[in-house]
Amino acid sequence: MKKIIILLLCCYCACACTDDKRYAPKEGRVAVFETLTPQQSQGTSRLEDTTRIEGWSSKMFNNQNRLPNAMVLEDEGSSWRRKVGNSIKLGSRTLPSPVVAEDALFVLDGTYTLTKLNLVDGAEIWQKTLAPEASGVGLTLGNNKLFAVSSKGIVTALTLDGDQIWQKDFQVPMRTFVQTDKNALYFVTAHNQLICLSQKDGKEIWRYQTTKTNTLLQDMAPPALSNGVLVAPFSTGEVIGFDVDSGSMMWIQVMVGSRPRDLVEVPQVVAAPVIEKGIVYLIGNANLAGAYDLKTGTNKWTHNLGARVTPVLGANAIFIITNDNELVSLDKKTGKIFWRQTYVPEKGKAWQSLTAQNSLLVLEDGEQMIFVNPASGEQVVAREIDTKTQPIVVNNRTIIVNEKTKVSYQ
Repeated sequence: MKKIIILLLCCYCACACTDDKRYAPKEGRVAVFETLTPQQSQGTSRLEDTTRIEGWSSKMFNNQNRLPNAMVLEDEGSSWRRKVGNSIKLGSRTLPSPVVAEDALFVLDGTYTLTKLNLVDGAEIWQKTLAPEASGVGLTLGNNKLFAVSSKGIVTALTLDGDQIWQKDFQVPMRTFVQTDKNALYFVTAHNQLICLSQKDGKEIWRYQTTKTNTLLQDMAPPALSNGVLVAPFSTGEVIGFDVDSGSMMWIQVMVGSRPRDLVEVPQVVAAPVIEKGIVYLIGNANLAGAYDLKTGTNKWTHNLGARVTPVLGANAIFIITNDNELVSLDKKTGKIFWRQTYVPEKGKAWQSLTAQNSLLVLEDGEQMIFVNPASGEQVVAREIDTKTQPIVVNNRTIIVNEKTKVSYQ
């Protein structure tokens, strides 16, 4: 009898060891989403180990200084605030995020006026109005040049010293910033035209027109670019992959259940595409999110999640703040949900951005920033702010711009 009991105990221990190896972190590392137990692999599961968070994407957009890495600082010694430019004219959020280059901060205001500030103390270096009776909606840094976009379709290229290289007026509404690579820039108009220009002189290289619509609201998603593929979202819900050299279509995905009308009051894709390691993550406004092969558009997984805010990628997960105010963590490879938590903005507002700091996710609605543990989705701390742009992070300081174009570096 004793031999039988001992034999059963040995079998149990062997099974347990096998199970531990199956769910152990790969290569001896503790990655953020590799410690799930079998019982916690569905629904509102939680991670066991939260001591090490690794693998934040370095940039939210190519060639943009929207770095999702920072930390909450106690030392306020180098903080400053400065009034620059002019207030925005509309009550909605229309100010573009600033960019940083060569220890300087560049801010485009609501009257299409560009200001260069010293990043150390906020002192104004120069200020230039780029065109009369225009409103700034996008600012991009690429190849040591600045590309400023107005709401009426003016694109201006400048040196970092403020010298104008060229300016083109496309006489069509525009809602977001341009995307750049080595020699060209790309943008989508409010009438769903994708246009490729030469960075050198602004000459048109190619263009593509999808279903022509008129988008009434301000928000539109910018394109994303990686490994020779441009992923362009359109207000109709179509997201198309293009060969950047020829402008030829490589694949198409429709992020809505049906084709929209000619008049699109709410753009069907507002969250920007995010690309990593040959996979592009797309989120529509009407409850469709998924992962797709960058070269072929082949679907890897989909979910019934709708969002207007660009997601954040972690080591093993993608984080999405949905239109239902749910912060959801999903496995990047399979789409399996790790956890979901509800965060309702105050005063009936909507979440405007989702970014990441060293070990925290950050939700922002213009009046508050909520810092969230990415391993569990639980709130860590909240902070009051006043901003009309997505905060950016430089030198472990958060930069925000409010409605009166007051810049805070703190």
